[in-house]
Amino acid sequence: MDIAVRDLAKAYAGRDVLSGVNFNAAPGERLLLLGPSGSGKSTLLNCLCGLQRPDHGVVTLDGATMVSSRSTTAADTLRRRHFGIVFQTLRLVSALSLRANLTLAQKLQTGSTDKPAIDRMLDRLGIVHRADARPHQLSQGEAQRAAIARALVVRPAILVADEPTSALDHGNATRVAALLIELAEETGATLIVATHDDRLRPHFPRTLTLQEGQLAV
Repeated sequence: MDIAVRDLAKAYAGRDVLSGVNFNAAPGERLLLLGPSGSGKSTLLNCLCGLQRPDHGVVTLDGATMVSSRSTTAADTLRRRHFGIVFQTLRLVSALSLRANLTLAQKLQTGSTDKPAIDRMLDRLGIVHRADARPHQLSQGEAQRAAIARALVVRPAILVADEPTSALDHGNATRVAALLIELAEETGATLIVATHDDRLRPHFPRTLTLQEGQLAV
């Protein structure tokens, strides 16, 4: 799906967090959104996915409005239908096993479950042996891969990841980046990764830099 962001702006307590942000992402594109902490990356991703409403501007998917400064009921439906999101805080349900977390995500987003597909995804990410573990029993790297699995098991058209390597060493950061790209390519998903981790730049053919709420191509 073609994603278009036009004149996006957002302020908190009178301070501009985003100001006049414009970019397009083509279907299947791999895009790195690079910027320091506090530059507005998470806010931009939240607006992109319809989790926050901008003060000005619009996000469209294939020309249809995803979210705008005016209230819209389309955002939740479009997000569930088209997006897989790897949150910075992972947001795994602590009371559920890893397999149950993925099952819940599938059920909520697609209306059905595919247990063999869940186990294949866990195996693909090297954590199928931890399928019955709860989030607090996982290592940091396992939890990171679990969050990626949860986002991918719904086979999204658009995969969005917020700081997926921020707490990882160089080797694990490289592996996670390569895995995100490989799995996105396998499913044909557009991949947008927001990070302050400059180590990821070589993995992406296109980088947008966010500085003080504005993009520099």
